[in-house]
Amino acid sequence: MSKALDLAKFVTNSVLTANDLTGYATTTGVTTAIDAIEGGVALADEYYLTANETLGLGSPYVESAVTRSAASFGDAMTVTSEQDGSNKWGRTFSFPSVGTYRVTFQAQGNNGSSDMKEAFIKKSTDGGVNYTTTALGYSDSVMSWANNVFSVLVVVTDISLDKVRFGFQNVSNNLTLNGNSSMAQTSFSFIKLN
Repeated sequence: MSKALDLAKFVTNSVLTANDLTGYATTTGVTTAIDAIEGGVALADEYYLTANETLGLGSPYVESAVTRSAASFGDAMTVTSEQDGSNKWGRTFSFPSVGTYRVTFQAQGNNGSSDMKEAFIKKSTDGGVNYTTTALGYSDSVMSWANNVFSVLVVVTDISLDKVRFGFQNVSNNLTLNGNSSMAQTSFSFIKLN
């Protein structure tokens, strides 16, 4: 015989757990769903450039100082400046735990010409030696400014080896990214989904 579920209890109690469902006919299926809901967003971390930065053909990666947003919660990313296997320096973001992350790059800038601005998110699975492009964001080739916002899901299986970087490729002139010490103009966001 199944018990009647007292929904009023759960409307006033913001946390519904598997223990609340013990003895109900659909406990197994509901428990799995409840476990998934309780998981929610485990981490939301955002960083932004604190001052303008100029990138060019010889320096495609964002390298300038970043600050962590006050709205971030959960474990922080590890942010370092490192060289990759081709000796190019850049700001590198390492993950605090394994899982799936939504990684977003918001880039605002100007390079004074009308070439295509191709922003990228690159991932390394070998500790930062080699990077592979995981997402590209394009801005209008007619304009002299860049405003790219794009994201990709990144699966992290090893926190000592998996890293990401941000930057631009195929820029014929120097590109100046907008930075600001009090708000996000060029930013890097990480949301852990599980």
